[in-house]
Amino acid sequence: MTLWAILSDVHGNREALDACLRDAEGQGADKIAILGDVVDYGPDPVYCIERSTEVADVLLVGNHEQATVETDEYAEPSAVMDWSLGVLSESAVWRELQEQIREQGAVELASRVVGDMHFVHASAGRPTIQYVWPGHEIQYVQFNHHIDDRLSKFLGEFQATLGFNGHTHVPAVMTGYEHREIFDAYKGVRRHHVHT
Repeated sequence: MTLWAILSDVHGNREALDACLRDAEGQGADKIAILGDVVDYGPDPVYCIERSTEVADVLLVGNHEQATVETDEYAEPSAVMDWSLGVLSESAVWRELQEQIREQGAVELASRVVGDMHFVHASAGRPTIQYVWPGHEIQYVQFNHHIDDRLSKFLGEFQATLGFNGHTHVPAVMTGYEHREIFDAYKGVRRHHVHT
C-alpha cells in the first residue's frame, strides 16, 4: 500500500513547506501530492514552487497560480501578488509552469485522477475556485438539510473513490452522505448530521 502525504496552500511559506515535508518523511510517505496555491502571500515563493516541483508526485495549480496567467478571472491583483510575480519571474521552473497554464488552462491543471484518488485544488466541479466546506459550525443546526445537500453534491462530483482538496485552509475528512458524518481532523471530533 502506498502512503501519500497531501499538502495544500503553502502560499510561499518555506518554513511550513519544509516542516510538512519533514513530517511526511518521518511518517514514511511514499508519494507527495501538493494541491496548489504554492505561491503568493509568503516571502519565499521561488523556493516553494521549485521545491514543490522537485518533490511532488502530483502538483496541482490553484487559484493563486491561475491568477498570474488568467488575469481576467481576477480583476484586482494585490500588491503581494505583484511582488510575488516580480520575484518569481527569475525562476525557470515558474516560467515553465506559467506556460503550462497558458497552454492547458488552470482548470485542467487543478485536477488529477490517480488510481482510485481524485486530487483537486478546490472542488471537483470547479477545481480552482469553489470552496468545499459547509460554512460556520453554528449553521450546522440551522441549515442541516441544505448543508447535507451541498456536501452530497460536492462529494458526488469526485471521479474516484477518494477525493482530496485544498483551498479551504480547514483540515477535515468528509465521508459519503450515506454515513452522514463529518470528521473534523483539526479538533478530532466526530459530528453526525441527520438528514431530516
